Amino acid sequence: MKIEINVSNNDCEIFINEIAIDTKKKSIDTPNENIMVNLYVARKEKKLKQSDVARLLNIHAVTYSRKERGDLEFTLSEAFILANFFETTVDSLFADRNTRIY
Repeated sequence: MKIEINVSNNDCEIFINEIAIDTKKKSIDTPNENIMVNLYVARKEKKLKQSDVARLLNIHAVTYSRKERGDLEFTLSEAFILANFFETTVDSLFADRNTRIY
C-alpha cells in the first residue's frame, strides 16, 4: 500500500494507492472511473448484460457490477478471460482512456 500526504497552506491532499481522498468533500476520486469505460463499451457492443459477463467469470452479478464500476478490482485471471472473450488485450481493455497504448 502506497500512502502519500501533501500538506500546504492549511490544505491537505491524501493519496492511497494513487487514489485521491478529498478531505473537504470526504469523497474518493478513483482513477478506475476511466479504466472501466472500455470494459463497459465492449460489453455493450456485444449486447450483454452484466449478469452474462458475471456467468462467464463464475462470479455473482453484483460482484461483477462492483468490479465494472471500479469499486472492486478484477483478478489477473479474470482480466485475461475478459480480454480473450472480447478479443482484445488486457492493456486495451483496462487502459485509462487518457493513456496511449504503444
